[in-house]
Amino acid sequence: MKEIKVLKPEFARVSSKGQVVIPQDIRQKTGIKAGSIIAFSEAYHLIVIRTLPLVLSRREEKGLKNLIEAWKDFETGKFEVCSPAELFKRQRKWASKR
Repeated sequence: MKEIKVLKPEFARVSSKGQVVIPQDIRQKTGIKAGSIIAFSEAYHLIVIRTLPLVLSRREEKGLKNLIEAWKDFETGKFEVCSPAELFKRQRKWASKR
């Protein structure tokens, strides 16, 4: 059985904007630098942070840009609530125009 090494925890304070500074030791061990792309996920009150490759494929880059635009639309209220059936209907219509 492989032994899992548990490191001592590092602590940081969350700012009023939700920002956290990743401790220097962790940044150095994981290769996180200014401009690095990281992904966040949450399960069972645990937050997992994972670094992503700095070089993204065109498809991945386009997907991230689309996601950013979608969040902007969400944050500015440019959305409406609809049923899943209506959502799929609209998606098929949108896809057929492409």
